[in-house]
Amino acid sequence: FGNEFYNDHHFHYGYFVYASAVLAKYNKTWASLYYEDVVMLIRDYANPSAADPYFPTYRHFDWYLGHSWASGIIANPNGRNQESTTEAINAYYGIYLFGDAMDNDALRHLGKSLLTMEIHSVQNYWHVDLPSPVYPPVFASAHTVVGILWSNLVQFQTFFGVQGFFVHGIQVLPVTAILPLVLRKSWVQERAFPQFHQECENATACQNTGFITFMVAEQAIVDPVGAWHTALELPPPVFSAGCGGCNGNSMTNTRYWVASRFSSLLASQKRGKRSNLVT
Repeated sequence: FGNEFYNDHHFHYGYFVYASAVLAKYNKTWASLYYEDVVMLIRDYANPSAADPYFPTYRHFDWYLGHSWASGIIANPNGRNQESTTEAINAYYGIYLFGDAMDNDALRHLGKSLLTMEIHSVQNYWHVDLPSPVYPPVFASAHTVVGILWSNLVQFQTFFGVQGFFVHGIQVLPVTAILPLVLRKSWVQERAFPQFHQECENATACQNTGFITFMVAEQAIVDPVGAWHTALELPPPVFSAGCGGCNGNSMTNTRYWVASRFSSLLASQKRGKRSNLVT
């Protein structure tokens, strides 16, 4: 993916930082031993110090626009770009979690600040409402989510395929606890999930590539009961190591995520509110 050209460092290193946060929370000996190594990864893509002689400040983050760009130093006529917003969010979520696990306020605040701005911008530029304050009706009426946002261009596609389920799925993965703050329930119910579901129904490749699990993750936000049944019916090959979409999203993680949405449903029912289940 052009790591040597500084592409996608926040995407890729963010996974290591997130995993390190989990380890640090439960294994303080490991955390003490590898603290500086994890901080070095954070400095690479989110260094806050202009005095650091080894890394630039905020390699990917654009403070003017309020979101990250994934592309590195290779020039393109359409400018910089970012595809997978949820991987960018995961990178900053990982910093926050690592800071929390280490009881380090500087890291905690750094991660939280970048995370909050990234989520806000994703909901504004990648999640397409109708009517849209950003995009013309011809685009907003046809698409509910952006695949790749460039400086001078917006596309409903990914770098690895033009199918709609790829576009939707890449804006969901990885499936972690931060997703409910990213995927607004009203947008998922009225815009994103109906189109994602239709894209998967019309293409067997949605299941064969494992991207159906990201559809299930979205469904769980508005219909946890239906999502649970869908998850149980997924065949084991969907979660195999050779399945591109799911070799990082296990059956356990998928089912845990769906099950965790029941708590939100039950809380809503206890408050006397009508649950919004998709039927």
